[in-house]
Amino acid sequence: VGGQITKNSPRESHTKSCYSAAKPYCLKSVEQLMSPPIPQERVPAEAIRLEPGPMRQSSRCGLMIFAVALAGVLGIARWLTPDDRGFGTHEQLGLPPCAFRALVGIPCPSCGMTTSFAYAVRGRLLSAAWTNPGGCLLAIGATGMIPWCLASAAVGRTIWVRSPERAAIMVVLIVLGISLLGWAARLIVES
Repeated sequence: VGGQITKNSPRESHTKSCYSAAKPYCLKSVEQLMSPPIPQERVPAEAIRLEPGPMRQSSRCGLMIFAVALAGVLGIARWLTPDDRGFGTHEQLGLPPCAFRALVGIPCPSCGMTTSFAYAVRGRLLSAAWTNPGGCLLAIGATGMIPWCLASAAVGRTIWVRSPERAAIMVVLIVLGISLLGWAARLIVES
């Protein structure tokens, strides 16, 4: 009564069965749940190096399509004339001016991205970097990605990259960071 254990309470009978001289019920249960001990004479396994497996046919086709799309983007950038203002080149494609710039009066982080591509494909990397450093990096990266995609599709595995997903995330984060730093520098220079 009042939380005390009496002589015939269920808690006491369970405790007695768990600690009796014969192999207790609860110990048998624990032994069933435990894994067998590892023998001492066992040598630890060597580290396994994970290599990317062979690529499926659909992935190979996807890489080739991606390479063609990148070449198309670079071709369009070559066709466009870079705007001397450092932004607005995308308007030659029939797209509207930057809404952020029109509403707020300052450039957005991606302002000049198309102009940067147009400069980069012409080999004017300094102008491209000044216009939008993230765009310059993307244009250079796209140029390098075309042969990488084609070579990876040809051999059937990703070359020099274990995890394309991880590499893509790193590239996006780096380009985003550089674009934001370039944007901040542009805002300081223009003010």
